Amino acid sequence: MPNHNSKIIYLFITGLISGLHIFAQNTCPPNIDLEYGDFSNWVCKAGNVSVINSQNTVNLSISGPLTNIHTIIPYSDTTKDYYGGFPVRCPNGSDYSVKLGNRNTGSQAEGIFYTYNIPGNANNFSILYQYAVVFENPGHAPEQQPRFRARVLNLTDGDTINCVSFDFTSSGNLPGFKTSPVNTEVLYKDWTPISLNLSGYAGKTIRLEFITSDCTLGGHFGYAYVDVNSECDGSVVGSTVCIGDTTVDLIAPYGFESYTWYADNTFTQILGTGQVLTLSPAPNTGSIYPVIVNPYPGFGCMDTVYAIIKTEPKPLSFAGSDNTVCRYELSPLGTVPDSANKYLWSPANLVTDFRIANPDGFVNTFSPQQFIVKTTNRASGCFSFDSVVITPIIIDTSLLVTGKTDYCSNQVYNNSLTVSNLSSGIQWLLNNMPIAGANNRIYIPTTAGTYRAIFTQNGCTDTTRIVNFIDHVSPYANYTVNQDSQCITNNSFIFTNTSTINNTDSITYLWKFGDGSISQNINPVKLYTTSGRFNLKLIATSNFNCSDSISGFIEVIPNAVPGFLWDAACNNNPIQFSNKTDEKGSLSVNYLWDFNNGSGSVLKQPLPFTYTNTAVYNVSLRATALGCETAPQTITKPVTVYEPVPGIRYRDITVPANYSSQLVTRWGVGNIYNWQPTIQLTNPFIRTPYFKAINDVKYLIAITDKHNCITTDTLQLFVLNKKGWYMPNAFTPNGDGLNDIIRPYLEGMNGLKRFAVYNRVGNMIFNTTRDGEGWNGTYKGAILESGNFIWVIEYTDMYNNHITQKGTLMLIK
Repeated sequence: MPNHNSKIIYLFITGLISGLHIFAQNTCPPNIDLEYGDFSNWVCKAGNVSVINSQNTVNLSISGPLTNIHTIIPYSDTTKDYYGGFPVRCPNGSDYSVKLGNRNTGSQAEGIFYTYNIPGNANNFSILYQYAVVFENPGHAPEQQPRFRARVLNLTDGDTINCVSFDFTSSGNLPGFKTSPVNTEVLYKDWTPISLNLSGYAGKTIRLEFITSDCTLGGHFGYAYVDVNSECDGSVVGSTVCIGDTTVDLIAPYGFESYTWYADNTFTQILGTGQVLTLSPAPNTGSIYPVIVNPYPGFGCMDTVYAIIKTEPKPLSFAGSDNTVCRYELSPLGTVPDSANKYLWSPANLVTDFRIANPDGFVNTFSPQQFIVKTTNRASGCFSFDSVVITPIIIDTSLLVTGKTDYCSNQVYNNSLTVSNLSSGIQWLLNNMPIAGANNRIYIPTTAGTYRAIFTQNGCTDTTRIVNFIDHVSPYANYTVNQDSQCITNNSFIFTNTSTINNTDSITYLWKFGDGSISQNINPVKLYTTSGRFNLKLIATSNFNCSDSISGFIEVIPNAVPGFLWDAACNNNPIQFSNKTDEKGSLSVNYLWDFNNGSGSVLKQPLPFTYTNTAVYNVSLRATALGCETAPQTITKPVTVYEPVPGIRYRDITVPANYSSQLVTRWGVGNIYNWQPTIQLTNPFIRTPYFKAINDVKYLIAITDKHNCITTDTLQLFVLNKKGWYMPNAFTPNGDGLNDIIRPYLEGMNGLKRFAVYNRVGNMIFNTTRDGEGWNGTYKGAILESGNFIWVIEYTDMYNNHITQKGTLMLIK
C-alpha cells in the first residue's frame, strides 16, 4: 500500500472563548450541508416578486424542488458560470452545492429554507455558508431591481442575526461586484464565505433563508449559488494526526481577506498569515492553534478558528484480490462497507460507483488495470490506500477495413472487412443482428448499415469495433441561363441554379466558367472580359461529398473597338482619315463617320476630306459589329484644322556671275522645302541649298509644316553679268555658316587695292588689301553689336584708273 506521511487539517469557525476549553464534538443538522445530494430537511419555495406600497415584495409558497429553479450541482460538475466565469461548484471541497434561480425572466422568485433547534448543550455551535450572485442591472428604480437575500433568523427571539444577513439589490455601485466580461449589463460576485458563531444560541431555533428574485417588471433575471459547510462545532474536521504522518497542513476556511495563525490560545506568537499553516514535525495531541479570519469589508464578521490536535490510527483499506476476467466483464472490488469510513476509487470511470466500498470494476484496455481505493475515516480524517490489479483475458479483435465506408447513392460497393483472429468462433452482425452464414474471417458488405464481428474464445465474448457503411444521396445538377450568347460589351450572364437533392443534405456549388474563373455562389452573375466560346460546368456537391455535374457552353461575341488616325489637318487641304478599328475577329462591322461639319461617310476608309475653315472639329467614328447591334462603339477625337503661316519676300540678292554660295529660308515655319524653279540649285528640297549664279531667278519656296499647311516665300536673285562692282548692304555674323562674312565683289576689274570698314564715329575697325578677304563682324576679337557701319572700296578698273567707292552696311545679330 502507498505510505503517506503528511496530514491536511481543515478548520471550522467558532467564537472567541475565554480561557481554554476542551470542545465536545457536536453533530451538524442532517443535510444542512446538502451532502445527501438532495433537498432533504430543506424547504423549497417558488413564486413571484412585485412592488407593493413602493416596497419590493416576494410572494413564495412551498413548491418542492423545481427543475431549473432549485438545482443540485454535484462534485463532478466542472463548468463555469456563463457571465462570471467562476466555478458553479463551491470551492470549499464539498460534494454538492445549489443553484437558486436561472437566467429566465418573468418576475420569478425562489428560495430555500432550513430550520434547526440548536441542542441545549451545544455551547460551541457554528455555521459557515458561501454564496455567489449573478443578476442583470437594468437601471430600474431600486424596488424594481433583481435581488438576492441571505438571512439567518433567530426564530425563538424573533430577530435577524445582522452580521451574517445580506440583501443585495442590483446596482452599479454594489461593493464586491464586478461587470460581466460577456455582457456589460450583468453584475456578478464570486464565491464569498460567511462565518456565523452561534455558540450563544444553545436551545434556540434558527432558520437559514436564501432567496433570489428577478426584476418586478419581468424583463431581467437574478440567480445565485449557495453552499453550507459540513461542520457545526468548534472542532476541526480531521484535526487528527494520523499515526505515521510527520507533517500537518492546517487549512483555514476558503475565501477570507486575511488570516493570522497563533502558536496557542494566548494569541502572542504569530506562526503564519496564509490560509495554510504547515507544521513539521506533526504537533502533539492536545495542541491548540487558533487562527483569526477577517472577511472582506461588509461580508460577515471577524471570527476565530481553533485546531485541536488529536492522534488517531489510519483506517484499514482493502481493495480486494487480484483477478483475471474477460475484458469489459465486471469484477467485484473492495470489501464490506464501514459507515465510519468513506471511500474513493480511481480510475473513477472504470468502476460502477467510485464513492462506495465495494463497487464492480472492469477493464476496457488490453493491459492489466490497477484500481486504487482511498479509505478515509469520517471522524478523524485519517486515510489509507490499497490497490488491486484486474487482468483482462485478451481476444484479438483487430479489424481491417479495405476500401471506403461512405458511398454515394450512384456508387457500387467495393470493400471488405477482415479479422485477424483464427482461434475464435466468428459471427458477423449487421445492425446488431446476426448475418446468416457469415462466419468467415472475411466479409464483403453490400448494403449500408453498422457491421461488427463477435468472437467466442476461452469462455469470453468480445467484439470488434463497429464499422458504419453509409449511403449518401447524390444531388442532381442543373441550371438555366438568361442568354447563352451575348456581346462582350456589357455582357451579363445570369445563371439560375435548379439543382435538387432528395433529402435535407446541404449542397455546395462550384461553377467553372471556362476562362479560368470560378464561383461558389448559388446563382452567380458572370461578366466575360474576352470573347470566344467557353465551356461551362456546374458541379453540385453534398455535405457528404457526393456530387453531380452538368456541362454547357457560353458564346461571347466580339465587339469592334473603333479607332482612327489622320495624316495632317490644314484648311483647304485634303485630309486623309485612316480607319484603325480593331474588329476583334468579328464577321462583319458597319461604320459611320461624322466629320462635325454636316458631312460624313459609311465607308470603312473614307475619301480625303477638306475643311475650309480653321477650327477644332470633333470627328467621330461609330463601329457596329455583327451580334453587338445593341452596343455600338463610338470614338470621338478632336481634330484641329490649322492654317498656313503667311509667306514673306526675302531681300533681293545680287551676286556676280559664276558666284557660288548658300541660300537660306527662315526657321520655324515647317520642315519640308520645295524650291521652284530648281535651276542653279544643288538640292531644291532643303532649307539651305547651294547655288551658282548664272542668270537672274525668282525662287518660290514652298515650306510644308507638320499639319500639311504650305507657306510660300519669295526670293529674288540678281546676277551681275556686266563689268562693275557689288557690295552687300547687310550680313549676319552669328556663326551659323550662312552670311557670316561681308566683302566686295569685283567683276571685270584689274584688282582690289583696299577694303575698309569704319564705325559711325570714323574709327577704322577692319582693313584688308587682299582680294576675296572679308570682315567677320569682330573688332579686337569680339563680335560687335548690331548697327550701321561705313565701308570704303579702292580698286583699279579695266583702264587702270584708281576708283574709290563708299557706302553703308548693317550688321545683324
